[in-house]
Amino acid sequence: MASMYAPYAMVFPTWATRPEPARLTVARRQREYFNPKTSITGYPGEIEVTLQDTTAVAVYTYQLHIVNSETGPRGTESHTLNGRATQVFALDHEGKLKIVHEHSRLHASESLRHVLRGNCSEAHP
Repeated sequence: MASMYAPYAMVFPTWATRPEPARLTVARRQREYFNPKTSITGYPGEIEVTLQDTTAVAVYTYQLHIVNSETGPRGTESHTLNGRATQVFALDHEGKLKIVHEHSRLHASESLRHVLRGNCSEAHP
């Protein structure tokens, strides 16, 4: 996953109040999502891409469903039904497209719902 990002890339995660270096986002995603007790199902919407010289901008909507049973005996789930993302790509010194900026957020009318097997709580980004 780290190879998709330029070394200087910044990410503005859905829940964050400020951007962070992509390497931190990648480390967190790998730790939280890429383990045997987590299942992820994602559905991208239509992807619009704008190209200009050595850059590309991709804008799309998505749904993301994560079930993690590693967070405790009851496990957790999160469901993003109307996520929106923008990714800015640029050519690196080898001519490969790398993500240099990523911004994802929920639709204004949606909250991220976390479910602890039977107990629901909402976190507003």
